[in-house]
Amino acid sequence: MANHKSAKKRARSSANKRLRNRQYVSTVRTAVKKFQLALNTVRAGASGVDAASLPKLFAEAQSLLGRAAAKGILHKNNAARRISRLAASLKDLSAAAATASAPKKASTKVVAPKAAKPVAAPKAAKTATKTAAPKKTTAKPKTTK
Repeated sequence: MANHKSAKKRARSSANKRLRNRQYVSTVRTAVKKFQLALNTVRAGASGVDAASLPKLFAEAQSLLGRAAAKGILHKNNAARRISRLAASLKDLSAAAATASAPKKASTKVVAPKAAKPVAAPKAAKTATKTAAPKKTTAKPKTTK
């Protein structure tokens, strides 16, 4: 336990900050879980959650993560990484939905098979090798003191 007056006060204030931060982190975690749950239900095609609510849930989670980083509760890189992952999952879902809803075009183009390219013969190895000239050095004589 702390012995000095300032250390006792620091312990009390740290305990209060810890409780406040835990509450905020819990709120952030809940928002992220709500988004991921909605995302997984939309992916599974289950009823109850529509894809239109996902951007709203994402914006809420992003906002809470950003505020937690601004207050120093989460590290800014941690918050940025989590936001990035949520955005990527939302983007993947919307891209998958776009390809699934797009009408498939029948390919009528006839493509002729490509002819095989002729293989070139390997180049002959050079038999003569260059001899390196010895380096000329201009070394100064050593002097002793």
